[in-house]
Amino acid sequence: MLTNANKSITYSTAKVQGSKLAKKYATEITAEKERLRKLSSESADSVILSIATSEIMGKSERMKILTAIARGEKKVPQVIVVNGSLDVVESTPNYSDIRAAISELNKMDGSYAPSKVDHAVNGIKQIIIEPASANRDK
Repeated sequence: MLTNANKSITYSTAKVQGSKLAKKYATEITAEKERLRKLSSESADSVILSIATSEIMGKSERMKILTAIARGEKKVPQVIVVNGSLDVVESTPNYSDIRAAISELNKMDGSYAPSKVDHAVNGIKQIIIEPASANRDK
């Protein structure tokens, strides 16, 4: 829609006013683009996070599986030779499977972590021994 409200405005005045208006809208457009970019990034991150968490076993799920193996409740794949060919069959865990499962559980709950020992000696005066070279200089 064209308006002819004020015909006394010069070309340079109109140019300045148009430039101010363009800068104002450019700033608003840039701010809106940034807001939309952040929203898009946040939604993409949440989608990636939900996919990742649904496909990756949590600590408790891994611990349940290892516990079932250690107790012999879960079958484990074993490779056997039948008529010269290798076959994979599900069987009860053997000793090394059970030991490995228990070892993994111990690592997960920190059983192998060293205990902190306080080596401070209290109530004894500090003994200072000077090196032999310090005594020769005197």
